[in-house]
Amino acid sequence: MQINRPLLIRVVLPLAIGVATLLVISLMRGSSSKILVDAATLRKTHTTWTNRNFVLCSDRQLLLETLDSLLTSQSLDDSQRASARDLAVNFIQSLAKNDWEQFRDARIPLPGYKISEEVQEALSEYSGLSPKGAGPLQMYETLWKATFKDKPLFSAVSFTTNSATLLNPATFPPGNIAFPDVFQKSEQNWLEITPTTAFDYSSIFDHRSPEFKPPIVLRLFFFAKCPDPEGARPFMLSALWDEKSNRWIPWELKHASVRPPTHKIRFF
Repeated sequence: MQINRPLLIRVVLPLAIGVATLLVISLMRGSSSKILVDAATLRKTHTTWTNRNFVLCSDRQLLLETLDSLLTSQSLDDSQRASARDLAVNFIQSLAKNDWEQFRDARIPLPGYKISEEVQEALSEYSGLSPKGAGPLQMYETLWKATFKDKPLFSAVSFTTNSATLLNPATFPPGNIAFPDVFQKSEQNWLEITPTTAFDYSSIFDHRSPEFKPPIVLRLFFFAKCPDPEGARPFMLSALWDEKSNRWIPWELKHASVRPPTHKIRFF
């Protein structure tokens, strides 16, 4: 299952490697991997990502209007569009102002999630809390607040024409949910990071029924202006539509960077 894999890191390289730079990647259990990538291409990627028009995360009304215009191009009914818009804005604003309660309500909209024993052990390890005295949600909250206590994850966001797209996976759980086609892979390279999913909602979907069809996936993609020296970099939130609750359920977070990011987001 998805929740049993460690933090997933993928390096996207250009077609040709010239003068290289060394990136040291920290993994979930404290190990590291060293990879050589093209320094000039990293600089070019950083510039391409940063030179964009951004919306301040504090401007909720403008965020709502921008997302609403993006979502109208998708085949969504009014409730699906409203749920997607609210999820995206609350997710973005909570990480921009370090608001745990707002993030929790967006990330964990329903009961019924599962947390594997492996993830609980890792949450205990990184939060420093004993499972005898704290539940997994308290561990997650402690780790979340420690991750973002010094500075917010980002302050402004920039959308693309395909920031909001619908996917129809053939299987459940869905396989790899890739970034939309907004990069020139022959001219850019980056670290692509998928934090381990802590709150697994797969059990709320009746996937054992003979009539079951995999739920549609909403892919919400944006660039975010992060603390220096990171500059701007991509983030993507994927959510599944739950017919019973009539809302989008967060499924996976993916982000990318041209250098090891300041914030180590190990779990989502």
